[in-house]
This record gives sequence, C-alpha cells and structure tokens, in this order.
Amino acid sequence: MTKCTICSSPNRAEIEAALVKGTPLRQIEAKYRRAKSSIDRHARQCVPQAIAKAAEAREIKLADVLLEEVEALHSTAKEILHEARMSKDGVLALKAIAQARRNIELAARLTGKLEPEQETRKGVQLEEFLAIYRRVVVQE
Repeated sequence: MTKCTICSSPNRAEIEAALVKGTPLRQIEAKYRRAKSSIDRHARQCVPQAIAKAAEAREIKLADVLLEEVEALHSTAKEILHEARMSKDGVLALKAIAQARRNIELAARLTGKLEPEQETRKGVQLEEFLAIYRRVVVQE
C-alpha cells in the first residue's frame, strides 16, 4: 500500500481545513500543488480514519475525566464514612457505605468491568461485597 502524499505533506492541516470548509478540489490542487486525485483520495480514505481516531481519543479523555470525578466522590464518601464512624453515627455511616457502593459500581461501569445492562442484584455479589467492605469500612 502506498503512503498518502497528503498525510505526509507539511500542509496537511491546511489541506484538511480547506476540505472541511468545502473548498473545491481544483482550488486546493492549485494552492498546494498536489494532484486532485491525491486530494480526493485523502478526503475519502484518510480523513474519515483521522476523524474516527480523534473521536475515540475524545471519548477516552471524557471517560478519564468522568472516572476522576467518580474517584473524587468516592474519596468524599470515604471521608464522610470515617467521620461517621468516629462520631458513632450509624445512620450516616450506612448512607456513606451506600454511596461508596454506588461509586464503586459506577467506576466499574466506566472502566468496562461491569456492563451497563448488567444488574448488580442490590449492588454486588457476596465476595465482591466483602472485598469492598474490607477496603471501605475496615480500610485494609
């Protein structure tokens, strides 16, 4: 497979911007001294791939941001749980545990460890609950 001459061009960004703006291929050809067929082939084959990669990168970045937010919420829930345990506020402790469980579940969904349509049967299975309990409540 031959390398796309537009992809390796120092003017690639300007050519793609012109394509996006709808500039006629003949004008792009004249301005950048590239064959019209190369520009057309680049527009049909390379640009969609680049757009798909950019969209995937944007999606990954969004997931990272969401995961950071969930981790911050989880940290807050753990702090509240700690404060509730210190003040022996059982009701608040149970609420903090419930929130921590929801945060863990959401983080698992965001990281792909739990499918969105999977039911968690009130959260988690026994082994998972015990692991979470040890990590959150006992803080092992």
